[in-house]
Amino acid sequence: MTEKCLDIVILNFPGALPSAVLGIHEILSHGLSASGAVFNIHTLSNECETGESIDCVIVPPSSDEVDKSKAPWISGWLAQQHKQGALICSVCVGLIWLLESGIIQNRQVTTHWAVANRLEEHPGVCLDVDRMLIEYPDLITAGGLMAWVDLCLALINRFVGQEVAAATARHFVVDFYRQNQRLYARFVPNLSHGDQSILRVQNMIASKFATKIQNTELADISGMSMRSFLRRFKSTTGYTPLEYTQQVRIESARNLLIHSQLSIGEIAFQVGYADHSSFGRLFQKNGGESPKTFRERHRRSGLGNESG
Repeated sequence: MTEKCLDIVILNFPGALPSAVLGIHEILSHGLSASGAVFNIHTLSNECETGESIDCVIVPPSSDEVDKSKAPWISGWLAQQHKQGALICSVCVGLIWLLESGIIQNRQVTTHWAVANRLEEHPGVCLDVDRMLIEYPDLITAGGLMAWVDLCLALINRFVGQEVAAATARHFVVDFYRQNQRLYARFVPNLSHGDQSILRVQNMIASKFATKIQNTELADISGMSMRSFLRRFKSTTGYTPLEYTQQVRIESARNLLIHSQLSIGEIAFQVGYADHSSFGRLFQKNGGESPKTFRERHRRSGLGNESG
């Protein structure tokens, strides 16, 4: 009896990251070849190029904004492939195509942590950007821009087994089953929203984050009543003023932990926390690891000042 050929499509949509398209093909080909599986991996740029039977569709990441108008056929095509039984996968902002296709169906999914606020506006989306991968029998979503590596290993594991997936990870010298995307998250505030009143407040927080700033002072800077200011700040930035200030403080602390020789207590004080333990708890809550572990991990990676 002839073994069924595994048919995998990499969706090369306008703006797809070329290195990811090629890398996905390379890792999957290596792992599946090592297992002896019969397979066909090809890229798809036009609906007319597709075959009739597809086992898996992979939507790679993009380093730019996804312009859905450049490939209006994709959403409907994905929905049809899903209906016919294909496993649908996305990486990073590739999730946008899955959301448009309607195949998520209010299930929890992941994407790049930096676009979470924007994608949460999509009807029915439920994001958990702390996780690197979220898997279902018919759907896999992967988080960060390089999470296509994790997706490839998960697919090899699913199609031909964990032993081959682990061997593939060793071959490419990458971690097998990275679980937590939160360790890699950084705070990147949106400053291009066009709301000048809120931007004045953001700039004020950026310059005085280590001191205690009252909401009344921030509302005065915005030129709005307290109620209007709080509502507009939250809708524009995705955070309350306190949450936003905490994010600015923690991001400053991350930079100091990487690039300075200051003690953790000194860093806590410098970013606005007199209580060392309170700073540590907040840092852990935001990033999933302690300030000490964060510093050690980045120093092992060759970042920052090695002599500190």
